[in-house]
Order: sequence, then structure tokens, then C-alpha cells
Amino acid sequence: MVAAPGGAAFILGFLDEVVSVVSAVGQAPKPAFVEGARTTLTTPGSTQSPSMFRDLQQGSPIEADQIIGDLLARGGKAGIATPLLAAAYAHTSVYQRRLATS
Repeated sequence: MVAAPGGAAFILGFLDEVVSVVSAVGQAPKPAFVEGARTTLTTPGSTQSPSMFRDLQQGSPIEADQIIGDLLARGGKAGIATPLLAAAYAHTSVYQRRLATS
């Protein structure tokens, strides 16, 4: 993601949205955890990837509703703007629907 144009800014903005939602509806993550996630997510050449991405690469089902959709719904109920989560949910929903009809 970091290698893509605007990738680092996108992933950090996405993380900020997730942290905002989790903080509003549950317990805020510890600052050290968030900083560690920021470092991990923006390390050039990192080979780490989320399990949902690995599932996408393999053409396997993903948990878009259970993960991204849930965060999006909780953010909406809390009145938090989550445009990056909404974009990710739209894209993963398209993937899920295509997979279900193929």
C-alpha cells in the first residue's frame, strides 16, 4: 500500500477512522499500539498484509460485512465521518457480490 501513490496517506487516514470509531464505541486503543500500527503500516517493503487481502488474492470469501461494514455502521451511529471506510466497504461489497454469483 505504501508503494502506491498516496498510499501512506490513505492507510494512515483509514487507521485514524478505525481508531475514531473504536474510541467512540468502546475503549480507545493505547497510544503505543496506535503508533506501532502506524509504523507497521507505513514501513516500505513490508511483507505483512491483512488476512482479508490474502483472501482477496486467493479469490476466497471475505468478511467485509463483519469487519468493515460493522465499523462503518458503528461509526454512523456515533456520528463519525468515515469516508475511507465507506469506500473500502463499497469495493469489498462488489467483490463479495461477484464471488457469490460466480
